[in-house]
Amino acid sequence: MAINWALLAAYLVALLVEIGIPVVLGVWLMRKYKSSWIVLVTGIVAFAIAQLIHIPALNGVKALFSNGTIPTPSAGLIPLVNGLAVGLLAAVCQESIRWIGMRLNAANVKNFRGSQIFALGQGGAELLVVGGLLAYNLGTILFYNPGAQIAKGVSTTAVQSVLSQIAAYWSSPWYYGVLGLFEHIVSFTAQVVFTIFIWKSVARHQPLFFLAAFFYHIIFEGMTTFLSGLNWGLWQIEGVSALFLLLNA
Repeated sequence: MAINWALLAAYLVALLVEIGIPVVLGVWLMRKYKSSWIVLVTGIVAFAIAQLIHIPALNGVKALFSNGTIPTPSAGLIPLVNGLAVGLLAAVCQESIRWIGMRLNAANVKNFRGSQIFALGQGGAELLVVGGLLAYNLGTILFYNPGAQIAKGVSTTAVQSVLSQIAAYWSSPWYYGVLGLFEHIVSFTAQVVFTIFIWKSVARHQPLFFLAAFFYHIIFEGMTTFLSGLNWGLWQIEGVSALFLLLNA
């Protein structure tokens, strides 16, 4: 099995960054600000709860479209409807939980630093999850042993199918690893922006910032789905992601 060493190197760099950023920043903050762990943990829990609601909700909406409960829109409207559905569900689930988490920690997020620690909890948890999945996938592929699988009674056809999938994995260009990391960094910066908006709505009692976070989240999450439905190319979509990165900065 030929390994694409450039692609492997790109994925290893992505793995180090995705796991390293939240771990290093989390340890540094907890050492510098002794009470920061409360806000950090709240951000992590908020991320987990939001995903536990978001993923089943998204699957449920897909099922409603599939079984005809929700009428399928015309072909020309499908990209827009899909983008709005993805963005709206993400905004409802994540921003409401983010707001609740901040309200529960109102005493600890009075200053701007508290909002950043909360953002690290949510965005850092997401980076750790995608980093963990990447590590699992790499480990599964690198240590796959076809002989051992056959010895366990797995059919030769099934083993050959897995080997074909592994070959297709290594046939990807090396920059796929970099693009994945780039997308996750963009998502992390967006989490910071969403959190700042929600913090202002809670700590500064400015509810319009909640709406700003809500609608920006719809646009951010739904845009990739919308553009993919319009058959935009990989680099065009990544260009839009770069614009979001600049906007988040």
